[in-house]
Amino acid sequence: TIYLSMPLIFKKHINESTIVGVWDIQEDVQFFIDNLNLSASEYAGLKDMRNHRLFEWLSSRYLCHLLTGSEKRLTIIKDEYGKPFLKDKAVHISLSHSKTRSAVIISSKNVGIDIQKHESKICRIQHKFISENEKAFLDNNHLEEAYHIFWGTKESMYKAYGKRKLAFKEHMYLYPFKIFQDQLELKAWVRKDEFEQDYDVYVDKIEDFFLIYAIPDNETE
Repeated sequence: TIYLSMPLIFKKHINESTIVGVWDIQEDVQFFIDNLNLSASEYAGLKDMRNHRLFEWLSSRYLCHLLTGSEKRLTIIKDEYGKPFLKDKAVHISLSHSKTRSAVIISSKNVGIDIQKHESKICRIQHKFISENEKAFLDNNHLEEAYHIFWGTKESMYKAYGKRKLAFKEHMYLYPFKIFQDQLELKAWVRKDEFEQDYDVYVDKIEDFFLIYAIPDNETE
């Protein structure tokens, strides 16, 4: 793990084919426009975005560009389900945003990422995404942190699955875990119809943000 000076505050190589980064948005819109070399259609689309969405869209693309190490920026497009991918490059990507932070993961595997600032809303709605079986094994000494980890894990697996229509309580499961530090490695799975996939889940607590990303276990690259 590398903690860097602002605004690229976090960069981590999980393995030789997977990299994660977090950007702390401090720049104005023009900084990103000047550095992204947007196409005419991309630039035209900016005018329809609300301010927070504009910064999310621009910063995630800039961060993705930095992480690819490519001299020329690779265009992000979406498939029929809205899952993002890089045009003309055979890798998987996932994007996330929360407040002033953007997060990106790039991998040869079908990955998902979530970044979430600690907030009370997650605790209030935990019954919507944690099953009774999972609830029985919660770390009662760190309940709020556990709720955020459950949320981020299932959001990440939902994005990795990429085809929508996953029930957070029925189709996903997070194995019991204890919270003992700001970096954790967990196990979880998705089961729906014929689809079965186990995931290695990584948790990095960065200040009051939970950065969580799911990488398929034993998926063929």
